[in-house]
Amino acid sequence: MAHMGEEAWFEGIPTAGAYPNIILDTTGSFNWYRILNSAIEMVGEDRVVFGMDFPAYNPGPELAKVTEADITEGQKAAIKGPGSGDYRDGPGSGFAPSLYARALPEKDGNRFPAHL
Repeated sequence: MAHMGEEAWFEGIPTAGAYPNIILDTTGSFNWYRILNSAIEMVGEDRVVFGMDFPAYNPGPELAKVTEADITEGQKAAIKGPGSGDYRDGPGSGFAPSLYARALPEKDGNRFPAHL
């Protein structure tokens, strides 16, 4: 669910909690710390993925929502996704493909589609 439901996060997060196939993304959410903690409590960090909606949003503040959050390093790594590299390291560094990595089956040790 994009933006964790944005202004309706207080409905979006519990809805995601009721349906195990819904994954929440971190982009552009308001009242960030309250939302992130609520999402982790309701669905777990494995169903929250980093997002930045680049170029609409500046990636720095979007990344800081996760890296500066009052959550464990393990939770931060789970949200940032496989590789957990710096988004400035280029394609495949961890952030952009995090949703794909959770949604695609692994084949030949690679979970990413060829275009990533």
